[in-house]
Amino acid sequence: MLLSFDQAVAAVSLLAARLRGLDVDEWIRREDGLDDSPSKMIWIAAAIVIAGLAVAFAIQIFGKARDNVPDPVVPGG
Repeated sequence: MLLSFDQAVAAVSLLAARLRGLDVDEWIRREDGLDDSPSKMIWIAAAIVIAGLAVAFAIQIFGKARDNVPDPVVPGG
């Protein structure tokens, strides 16, 4: 029986909690609010900015390369 990715992550998380000596039932019920944390949103915004800069850089480089390619010469005949 293979576990799905979500089940495997949950199993590893529960095992880690048990090894750290945490009460697993309390750990499952605990709500840290990590899903809505401002730092997570800042990291996501930074990743979007970095991705945008990478795309702009690639467009600039390929634009320069396109300008330097000579037009093809049609053979006479």
